[in-house]
Amino acid sequence: MMPSRTLLVVEDDLDLRDTIAEALEVEGYTVMKALDGLDGIERLRAAVSPPDLILLDLMMPRMGGEEFFNYIKGVGGWQRIPVVILTADANGRATAKRLGSDAFLSKPVKLALLFQTIESELARSERA
Repeated sequence: MMPSRTLLVVEDDLDLRDTIAEALEVEGYTVMKALDGLDGIERLRAAVSPPDLILLDLMMPRMGGEEFFNYIKGVGGWQRIPVVILTADANGRATAKRLGSDAFLSKPVKLALLFQTIESELARSERA
C-alpha cells in the first residue's frame, strides 16, 4: 500500500473546499485546507513537511492564486511542489500556462478528472 500523500487545497469557497477535501480523504489522501493565499502560506510554514501537491484557486480575497503561486516558487523547499490550478476564471487556462503551473482544471470539475489529474501529477513529480 502506498503511503498517504498530503494535498493542500487553497480555495476560498467553503462548500467547494470542504467537498473536495472530503472526496480526497475518501480516496486516501491527507488534506490541508486554506481559505486563500495568505492562509495557504501559513499552512505551508506550519507543516512538518510540505504537501505532495497543491490544488489552487486563482480568484480569492487577501492573496489570490497568482500571487500565492509566485510566492511559493520563490521559496526553497516549496518550489518543487506540483501545483494544479482549479478555477472558474475565464482566463484561467492562459494564466496557468503563463505561470507554468503543472496542470489546469476548470470549475466545475468532475471528481474523476480531478483524481486522475492529481494522480498523474503526483506520478510525474515522483519520477522527476
